[in-house]
Amino acid sequence: MDGNKQVRSLIVIPALNEEKTISAVIKGAIKIAPVLVVNDGSKDNTASVAREAGALVLDLPRNVGVDRALAAGFKEASRLGYAVVATIDADGQHDTSVLQSIMDPVISGQFDMCHSCRTNYCRPSEWLLRRYSYYVHGLGDVLSGLKAFSLKTVFEPHEAMVSRPSLGTALPWAAVNDGASIAEVFITVKDRDEGDTPRIGGVFKANYRVVKALMRLVFWDMRSLMRHPAKFYKARFKDRRSRRVVLG
Repeated sequence: MDGNKQVRSLIVIPALNEEKTISAVIKGAIKIAPVLVVNDGSKDNTASVAREAGALVLDLPRNVGVDRALAAGFKEASRLGYAVVATIDADGQHDTSVLQSIMDPVISGQFDMCHSCRTNYCRPSEWLLRRYSYYVHGLGDVLSGLKAFSLKTVFEPHEAMVSRPSLGTALPWAAVNDGASIAEVFITVKDRDEGDTPRIGGVFKANYRVVKALMRLVFWDMRSLMRHPAKFYKARFKDRRSRRVVLG
């Protein structure tokens, strides 16, 4: 739509030691929108490779974790005057061509957020978190790093929350809690290259982090329920079908 051209959008990529994969991700993403890489204290050449590939780079002085790195990128996007932000992982597992279908529903103004839902999962704790999120929040995959949202309606009212360690689940939680309009797109992800370690750690560490993120979601839900029970019920159950729309 012609009106979409007036909405400034940016793709934010958090990256920690991703010099082997970041260039290909940027080259695919930058065809769709400008790219900002948040270099989360990398010890390798992630920052220089990202700049060579055409991305803006926000260098953090030390490793702060994916949530605070994302929040730093969102703040920078807001400062630069962008209205819509999309996120994608730096490890190359996401197909960058899907970004357009993720961003368009938000750029058009029809939805506050568009969330991707992977058709597979990696670990038992992730399955558990997905089940909880689906039955309580109406979203199938809050851990997916591929999403788009309005800075004004989703990020800015919840800036402090997004910085907390939740493996990126704070944004969809906040959107659900506010009764925002949410679209969801099913995607597939590429298999990791042999020897490529998951970004959230090995088997024990990764499961621990996912369970911790789940506990934070439960805590936020309990707090929301106690403070605003009517709002909690309305946002999660009463208006669930009309709010969440699966596209494609």
